Amino acid sequence: GNIARANLDYYAAYDHFERAVGYSPDNALYLNQAGILANILAKYSQQLIWQEKALAIDVQQQGEDSPEVATLTNNLGATYDDLGQYEKAIEYYQQALASDLNTYGQEHPNVATMRNNLGMAYHALGQYDKAIAYFQQALASDLNTYGQDHPSVARDRNNLGMAYQALGKYDKAIEYF
Repeated sequence: GNIARANLDYYAAYDHFERAVGYSPDNALYLNQAGILANILAKYSQQLIWQEKALAIDVQQQGEDSPEVATLTNNLGATYDDLGQYEKAIEYYQQALASDLNTYGQEHPNVATMRNNLGMAYHALGQYDKAIAYFQQALASDLNTYGQDHPSVARDRNNLGMAYQALGKYDKAIEYF
């Protein structure tokens, strides 16, 4: 599966991980990889099945506050985001953020990513003030971690620009763009 994915043969990679899950149905790594490939192939309903199983297994094996569980929780949020189910995505993103805050603290890059994801979901719902609050937190953290000239900082500024543009605050949007 990994070799096929490295060769960009996503259908073959998905087939391999799907078979791996058949051989070892309690292996969260295989389930998660099958879920990631299902996302690439836009098989979102199947992706949900793989990711929910992987999350349940990791919660049982590692506890709710492990970094791996936070990653799987975030991935489920992203799947619901892809499906346009933003409220559900926000639930998962908030759980992942709470876990990563507990594990890493305020200034960790994972925390900034979770905040960015929450901002994007709120933006999609048209709740621009909430989106801006999360984008500003992500930007402050990423500036502290990476400095001015990093792709994550550029992403955060772009997202802030989009949110201000959506509010009709064009001067503020231009400032961030």
